[in-house]
Amino acid sequence: MRKIRPIGIHVSLWTPQWTDDIVEHIHTAARIGFNSVELPIMDSEIFPTERCLHAVSEHNMQVYCGTGLNPSTEICSSDASIRTQGMKHIKRCISIAAKLGSPTLEGVLHSAWGRKVPLTTEERNHMVTNLHELGTYAENFGVSLCLECLNRYESAVLNTTSQGLELLEEINHPSVKIHLDTYHMNIEEDSISGAIIAAGKHLGFLHLSENQRGYPGSGHLPWPEIFNTIIESPYTGPLVIESYVSPSYPLSPDVSIWRYIEPDTSESLQKSLRFVQSFFSE
Repeated sequence: MRKIRPIGIHVSLWTPQWTDDIVEHIHTAARIGFNSVELPIMDSEIFPTERCLHAVSEHNMQVYCGTGLNPSTEICSSDASIRTQGMKHIKRCISIAAKLGSPTLEGVLHSAWGRKVPLTTEERNHMVTNLHELGTYAENFGVSLCLECLNRYESAVLNTTSQGLELLEEINHPSVKIHLDTYHMNIEEDSISGAIIAAGKHLGFLHLSENQRGYPGSGHLPWPEIFNTIIESPYTGPLVIESYVSPSYPLSPDVSIWRYIEPDTSESLQKSLRFVQSFFSE
């Protein structure tokens, strides 16, 4: 049975810098035809919450919020002051997500994005303890935390669904779930569909991206199989396209985009949106 759900876009597609003002991109997403957006909260102290709320309300869009940690905010750090900064940041993000009506805070919440060193036992214990505390904090706001599994080139901490499920078992909190992304899964999983099935009720958020990080439908991922698996799975959350396609932005090297992946960020994206919608319409 097909499940109608929000289909969104991560607005970082249009942001040259991670901390750029994102409000105008909410309007861009609405013009293209998306009914939801994912907003990155990279600096939780200056995030334009009220302006974003006005924009999403104007277009009657569902909003989802994401964030990421860096070496100065790692909640798994052996340095207590760094852990404290990370906890403050995530708690502010949870509050912002709740104000915007986002049911989730997703992303790299477990460790610094780009970390290339595995966790020590001490660091993992800090991570588990703090994520449990954050799960309780988020639950009070009606928000679920969704921990993103990344490919091996972007994280030495959490790569696969099976690792995510292990971590969830240690955290042991109902408001902490897994965040999967088809781009990362194409690198790390033996089967994308198999990983979605394995995640089951623990899947809290899903990014759609092609094998080359472009728009769904432009590469070689087996989308009919993936979408049919999603339809049959317990997952009823949004489908959010997260693509990076231009090498001309200052942030492009961060996500290893060295060539143009898609011809544009409007017409081709609209075609991809229609492609995804075709699998999830009555």
